[in-house]
Amino acid sequence: MYLGKKAPLTVKDRIARSAGGFWISIDLEALTSEINPELKTFDFTISIVSDGNARVLFSQLGAPEYPAYLTSLYTRSFFSEQWNPGISSVLISLEADIGFTGQMLGLTVAALISLLLVTGLYTAHIIVRRAAFHQHLASKEVLFREREKAVITLNSVQDAIITIDANMQVIHINPAAMIQFNKKPSSTVGQSLSNMVQFQLAGDTSAAKMNLMSHP
Repeated sequence: MYLGKKAPLTVKDRIARSAGGFWISIDLEALTSEINPELKTFDFTISIVSDGNARVLFSQLGAPEYPAYLTSLYTRSFFSEQWNPGISSVLISLEADIGFTGQMLGLTVAALISLLLVTGLYTAHIIVRRAAFHQHLASKEVLFREREKAVITLNSVQDAIITIDANMQVIHINPAAMIQFNKKPSSTVGQSLSNMVQFQLAGDTSAAKMNLMSHP
């Protein structure tokens, strides 16, 4: 096998240098010069395959326009074409790394950072809302317990006590007040205080007196 532009001219010289085989003459420079410029970004190999064995005639590493990053994440792109002119065949193969360009890698990293920021903000929002909700429940629990204590205290007092809100509506009446006014909680709680008692100023101008009168 002769690698070059010109094979030996005489049959005698060819047989002497090929051990009785045959000659394949390939002008590699002419062949590679006709390759599409875009294909030059691939690793380019020309081989002769004979009896299952391949012999590399020409090999050229690709020169990609932009460097590729994270190529280990992907399988190399591979393409091959084989011609069989006779017993032997010519094999041309193209290989190239697949990865991220610098611009694509930068955009991907920026997108991941943005996603992490949004996820972090959303997680923080959920945590704050849950903390506020639990705090609200804890405050309601404390208020309920304090109210229960106040009710127990009011119910244990021997004096008549009526608890009202800002609208003068009854919100609690202790047992002593129930007995004194002959009322039940079901008929007083939520009602206006004026439905139970009246406040009147006495006619004595020397000393104003306030009389508490129960309705029958």
